[in-house]
Amino acid sequence: MRGDSGFCRDWLLGWCEDNDIGYIVGLAKNGRLAAQAADLLEQAHVGYEASKTKARVFGEFRYITQDSWRCE
Repeated sequence: MRGDSGFCRDWLLGWCEDNDIGYIVGLAKNGRLAAQAADLLEQAHVGYEASKTKARVFGEFRYITQDSWRCE
């Protein structure tokens, strides 16, 4: 399943986990995510400076909310 941050709900991600469904979700920016993605953000900045066009960099890391999701 692929979705934006509106799909980041414990009941939906939990259902995916319980039914062995892979998922990827885009998350809205927040300070904790920005800190974890600092290297990726720097790569995008370098890419932009080199080309003066929008640069996209993809990566992954494990993340868990402080209290709204039951799994990482």
